[in-house]
Amino acid sequence: MRDLARFGAQVMHPRAMNYKSPEIEAKVINFRWFDLEAPGTKIVGPFEKPAEVKLYPEPLAMVTVVGERMQTKPGILMKVAEPVSRAGINIFGVSIGPRSFSLYVRETEAEKTVELIHQVVKEDPIMKSVTMQKGLAMIITESEKFIYTPGMVAKLTRPVGEAGINIIEILSSRASISFFVDWEVREKALRLFEKAMREI
Repeated sequence: MRDLARFGAQVMHPRAMNYKSPEIEAKVINFRWFDLEAPGTKIVGPFEKPAEVKLYPEPLAMVTVVGERMQTKPGILMKVAEPVSRAGINIFGVSIGPRSFSLYVRETEAEKTVELIHQVVKEDPIMKSVTMQKGLAMIITESEKFIYTPGMVAKLTRPVGEAGINIIEILSSRASISFFVDWEVREKALRLFEKAMREI
């Protein structure tokens, strides 16, 4: 229902249902009827989706392209992503800065990804080099609170940093935040994120 509120006709604020008790039955109806008995969409039961923490079971690799004007050159990501996609390689995430961008792929497909991107880099005046870092773990956290609550990233990352675990990358999309850490410390990091998520 929250997705319908956010991306659908937008007749209801996404946070409106935060105040609905599980015992209360709500209904969305067209305003033109002026009748609460008119047909509509019933909303029953609990609403809040539980927070989740998941560890992707396979090690990933970060493939980084270094160059200039990465954030301002139209089509720069497409040039790299297109041959990688055609080869059937899944991209788990993308991060970009002024002088570099990184793709996250399965570790087993990292060398092939570098080979494909190297062919693009050789022919492009903007891109200068491509490097690879293996042995990364991806931990995915999901909660609707991420969208509207200030300081959520700080609350999640503080105990991880205090434990001496380096977070290599953070990627976010609305109610989902993905953290990349070294594969060797994935279980410890997972426990810390799980504990932090229970406390938010």
